[in-house]
Amino acid sequence: MVQGNPQRLARFADKRDRVLAWIELNVVVGGAIGIVLMLLLYKVYDLIDRRDFAQELAEGNTMLGMELEGLFILLSAVIVGAMNYTAG
Repeated sequence: MVQGNPQRLARFADKRDRVLAWIELNVVVGGAIGIVLMLLLYKVYDLIDRRDFAQELAEGNTMLGMELEGLFILLSAVIVGAMNYTAG
């Protein structure tokens, strides 16, 4: 706990609130970027792959679902690595 005069405590609380707001903003922006990249990856993979994803999944082709899941996990790992690399 920080001890001292009230002005110092007020400055500490204000700085803490600004840091928390900055962290929250980074989480929201990072999450939005991640979702956009996931959708972009899905569209690019849909253009590259000749299969009709909706039809294949409706027919019970679970392998396609596993392929997409693997790609999403890989993209998530790349995003987390990039965020950790840029954070220092």
